[in-house]
Amino acid sequence: MSKQQQIEDFLLALKEKEGDALAWNEEEMFSEMGDKTSKTGTLAIKVLSIFGGFLATLAFLAFLFISGLNDSAFGLVFFGVLFIVLSIIGSRIYDKIVIDTSAISLYVSGYALLTFGLGKMDFSDTLSCLLYIVIAFVALNYVRSFIFSFISFLIIFSCIIAIFSINNLYNAYHLLSVTSAILLFYLFQFESIILAKLKRISIHYEPLRVAFICSFIFMLYLVSTNFMFPVTRSFSFISTITNILLVSYFIFENRITFNIVKNSFLIWIFIAVVLLLLPTINFPAISGSILILLCCFRSNYKTGFALGLLSLIYFVSQFYYDLSYTLLVKSILMFTTGIVFLICYFITNKKLVTDENN
Repeated sequence: MSKQQQIEDFLLALKEKEGDALAWNEEEMFSEMGDKTSKTGTLAIKVLSIFGGFLATLAFLAFLFISGLNDSAFGLVFFGVLFIVLSIIGSRIYDKIVIDTSAISLYVSGYALLTFGLGKMDFSDTLSCLLYIVIAFVALNYVRSFIFSFISFLIIFSCIIAIFSINNLYNAYHLLSVTSAILLFYLFQFESIILAKLKRISIHYEPLRVAFICSFIFMLYLVSTNFMFPVTRSFSFISTITNILLVSYFIFENRITFNIVKNSFLIWIFIAVVLLLLPTINFPAISGSILILLCCFRSNYKTGFALGLLSLIYFVSQFYYDLSYTLLVKSILMFTTGIVFLICYFITNKKLVTDENN
């Protein structure tokens, strides 16, 4: 059954329940759905567009620097601003995937040229990041392209992270991680309320979700390792405790959905969550990835669920690799953890089968 047929059947069933008071413009609704599908395209087209825009940007920047443009700070800034303006105009006027890819190339090239130009002028790095954030917000007010909006959100989140790094506020990443976890949970838990009250966000909601998840995963990496920046790991427990509390609250709020009716069983689930995640107290990336999985599972957001699953696999491997134990102890820990998960699976599966039979 096609998606359009499913929607039609749902609307007919809803009309039978609500009566003649419920009405809608079917032609306009499906026309808007078709426009949205043509604008967003498939995931493969989005990935290819981003990759193609990236390669085109590299080639174009190489040509500009070979031509000697990098010798002029004013020229770099001028062409950077010009490229950003042209990319916004092109993306707004033309609604084609080829034009969209070219606009993305110009957009990223503009930021790159601005960065080199402002660097030659000894412009403050913090002010540069704030300027990029303002430009990205302005661009979001004029464009409707998924990829364009996605890159703009990534620029905003990257600049916020960069500001902390520029000012050597590395331990503030823990606060940023906690804030990101709470915002992510709120974004998915109250999705319908946000879309209903904030109509402007609904236009860019899809790219906002995936960009926010990518940024949150990167934040989890920063607070769980000190590979890129000297982040103090002794404060990582703050992020882990926040993630555990959010996971527990998520289970409590969705206990009816999970068919958890007994308070005793709910308490045992909370105990199991704490016991399973407590060993990762100094590695919040694992609990954060689980939070992403739960939020995306509830909203049936497959792209976010895939990102959360990949991040969980990577972070579990990284956590296992970083453990300062012998290989034998590590193997025993992994073996024991696997048995615990299998026991949880069989208990949960048995309960679900029993409830279905009843």
